[in-house]
Amino acid sequence: MMGIVKEQENGLRTADVCPKHGISEPTFYQCKAKFAGMEVSDARKLNVVEHENGKLKKLLAKTMLDNALRMSLQCMVRLARARGRDMVDDDSSCTNISRLSRVGCGCSQADEIRTRRSQ
Repeated sequence: MMGIVKEQENGLRTADVCPKHGISEPTFYQCKAKFAGMEVSDARKLNVVEHENGKLKKLLAKTMLDNALRMSLQCMVRLARARGRDMVDDDSSCTNISRLSRVGCGCSQADEIRTRRSQ
């Protein structure tokens, strides 16, 4: 793409350059906005950085999903224990098995249990 931008910068019309390389004018202008004024080595570095950034974004998304699943599982375990031991009260949605630390997980199932018990 750098070569196409360079051709246009050297005096060829955009309308001539685009069909020659089989791209549309909007695509050309997007590339020009991205690569204008760069050398080839700079463009390569940019591609490497963008590739690495994509990998990091995927890793972050996977980690966030794992954390959300872990929190959901913990909430389900607390609810199961609360149902079995009658540990849900008006102070918290879910309680820890040790009864020493009460943790409100904010899940709708715990609220339903608390509502049913208070009626």
